[in-house]
Amino acid sequence: MKKILLILVVVIGFGVFTNAQDVITLKNGTDIKVLVQKIGDVEVEYKKFDNPNGPNYTLKKSEILIIRYENGTKDIFSENTKLIDNDKISISTGNVFTINKNILIGIITFHKQTKKLGLKLQKAFLNRGFSVSHNNVVDGMLPKFTSNTFLIKVNNGISWFDIEIIDLNDQRLLFNKRYVWVANLQKDIVDKFINDISPYME
Repeated sequence: MKKILLILVVVIGFGVFTNAQDVITLKNGTDIKVLVQKIGDVEVEYKKFDNPNGPNYTLKKSEILIIRYENGTKDIFSENTKLIDNDKISISTGNVFTINKNILIGIITFHKQTKKLGLKLQKAFLNRGFSVSHNNVVDGMLPKFTSNTFLIKVNNGISWFDIEIIDLNDQRLLFNKRYVWVANLQKDIVDKFINDISPYME
C-alpha cells in the first residue's frame, strides 16, 4: 500500500512539474519550454525549463510571437510591440514623442482597480500643469476625445498594470509597459510611469 501511495505521489508531482512551465513561441514557429525570469523593454530573460538552476538566456522581443505562462495567461508580441521596443532603445534622444502643455492627456480606465490608478495619474499630470480628462469606461462605451490628444489606457491583471500611450492624431502606439504592483502601492506605479515618460515631457 505504501509503495502504491509513493508511486502516486511521484506521478502527481511529476505531472505538476511538467505543467509548471512557460512556453515561448518564436515568429518562426519554434516553441521553447522555459521559465521566464524577466520581461524587459527589449529582451525577455529566461532559464531553460529542463535546467532551472542553470544560466539565464535572453531573446529579443522582436523575435517572439507569444509567451504562454504556466498559469494560463499569455502575452502576444505584435509588430507594434516590436516598433515600440525599437523606439525605446532611442529613448535618450528625446525624438520618439513629446508631451507638451498643448496636448490634452486623455486617461481611460476599465474597472474599479484601474479607475483608482487613473485618478492618481490624473492628479500627477494636473500637478505638472497638463490638461487632463479621465474617463472610466462603462458598458463598453469609449469616451470621445479630440484628435489633439495623447490617450493613456490603463488595464490590469491580478498583479500588474499595463499602461499605453496612443497618439490619436495617427493612432500610433507610443508607449507600452507592464508594471508589477503590490496591494496599496499604486502610488509607486504612478511614480515609475511618470519617471519613465519624463524624458518626453516638456
